[in-house]
Amino acid sequence: MTIRRANILDFPGVFRLIIEFGANEDDSYKVMFTEETAIRAAVEILNHHLAFVVIEDKEVVAGIGGTLQDMIMIPGKMFMELFFYSRVKGKGYGTQLLTAAESYCKEFGIVRMIVGRFGNKEWLDRFYRMKGYKFLETHFVKEI
Repeated sequence: MTIRRANILDFPGVFRLIIEFGANEDDSYKVMFTEETAIRAAVEILNHHLAFVVIEDKEVVAGIGGTLQDMIMIPGKMFMELFFYSRVKGKGYGTQLLTAAESYCKEFGIVRMIVGRFGNKEWLDRFYRMKGYKFLETHFVKEI
């Protein structure tokens, strides 16, 4: 198992993760990830923004990806998660991916991470709170 920053060669695996991520969310979120929007999101993230993947047996099995943006009201950049999904459960890949993304952000002066919370998922609320995130409207936010 390897965790690393994703690149354009990871497109097929990242695309599949985005499709699976959308299929596992509530109905309001599924609309966001049609095949066309998943292709655009994967290309944009891999070419211009930030993603990390877990590789197991030469296959992308988990990932986190999002955009890097300037914040409007305060100085600095933020990472806005667009997908965070693992098809392998119980191996700690979510924690490892989140840690990798946070470490990268700290190293490159990105001061805030925003990760999504869709649907009624108490386990996800607990996960983010354990990692130091605070719930704000519809997302969890962490100053890093």
